[in-house]
Amino acid sequence: MFKMKQVAAHLLFVTSLILGVSIFLPSGVLATSTAPDIMGQLNAGSQAAGYGTEAQDIRITVAKGIQLVLSLLGIVFVVLVVYAGFLIFTAAGNEENVSKAKKIISYAVIGLIIILSAYSITSFVTSRIIAETAGQQ
Repeated sequence: MFKMKQVAAHLLFVTSLILGVSIFLPSGVLATSTAPDIMGQLNAGSQAAGYGTEAQDIRITVAKGIQLVLSLLGIVFVVLVVYAGFLIFTAAGNEENVSKAKKIISYAVIGLIIILSAYSITSFVTSRIIAETAGQQ
């Protein structure tokens, strides 16, 4: 019975770790440039000046920064769940440690809900700003 609980706990841990990492790692650019003529002129100017780098739209830079911060918060969520799981495994019948771990997990889940809400709102607002400033509807 005890071995079955350990196997189930390890399986749950590995699954949550894989899901947490796959959900919250940055997946690239949130948006692409919507004004290629302006960006082309900026790129040509930076190449002519000898900088050798392509100019990037500030909206894309801000979107990448927000996505990076939210990804790091997702990793913090995974670390908190792992820590709470460690507390439960090492509790050895101590109800105080078990209740502490349950509180950590519940607060981490509430934080995850806030992170996912912030990510969806940010994604929506960023896409609307890019669409509106480019004259698209």
